[in-house]
Amino acid sequence: MSLLYSLCSSSKGNCHFVGTPQSGLLIDGGIGIRNYAAQLALAGISLSAPQAVLVTHEHSDHVSGLQKIALRHHLPVYGTPGTLDALVQKGILDYSLDLRVIQPGETVSLGSQSFIAIPTPHDSAQSCCYRVEQGDQTVMVCTDLGQMTPEIHHALSGCDTVLLESNYDEELMAHSPYPYFLRRRIVGSRGHLSNTDCANELVELAKTGVKRFVLGHLSQENNRPELAYQNALSALLGAGAVPGEDFSLWVAPRINNGRIVSTEEAACTECG
Repeated sequence: MSLLYSLCSSSKGNCHFVGTPQSGLLIDGGIGIRNYAAQLALAGISLSAPQAVLVTHEHSDHVSGLQKIALRHHLPVYGTPGTLDALVQKGILDYSLDLRVIQPGETVSLGSQSFIAIPTPHDSAQSCCYRVEQGDQTVMVCTDLGQMTPEIHHALSGCDTVLLESNYDEELMAHSPYPYFLRRRIVGSRGHLSNTDCANELVELAKTGVKRFVLGHLSQENNRPELAYQNALSALLGAGAVPGEDFSLWVAPRINNGRIVSTEEAACTECG
């Protein structure tokens, strides 16, 4: 059984586990080390299960706990050349860690899993998302992108489970307390996907056979789980997709409570 477990997912912190309770990969390390251990235990995932950390980019909500997690649990850290360099230059990571470069488009095999780095348009050094394969199951976690690209869409197509960014609600963003420059950055082509952007992509992915969708990286200030969920659900229903038959839909919680999305069971939700 392959699973996706989001330890945390929001504009404040992001860390996901992909694999089985015995072996898998972490995507990002934006969680404190105590919460990290507690979250894995809550889901019944062994502390020895993660085999490596795949870093998407250097922003703090994705790397705040990365150094301590990787050092304490002796995990290699994979990232693009630009991301690893930025993390070292900023003093977030150091060379006491096992840092391993993955080039955009490169596939790496590690134990029973393989993963590929897909470039993402984001205001960072060299961001990417990851598509992970284990046996006949494929999971992709894709956040922090200002727009959907043909390369990303192609990688998402046909996956068994997709976690896709649904960062902000357009109406809430229009009345956000954020300063204008920050709002402009978020809604720009190297910022984040809106609820509408995400919903439109889910409809297209459903046509390729994707059946399990998780909405992730919701802004705590400019979104609400129920808004993201209803937007995506309405789009899928409007396209004629049937819940439970053509798709299942969840919202990744800001901090999880031990629930997972798996190939046999799906129960990771705040409102679905």
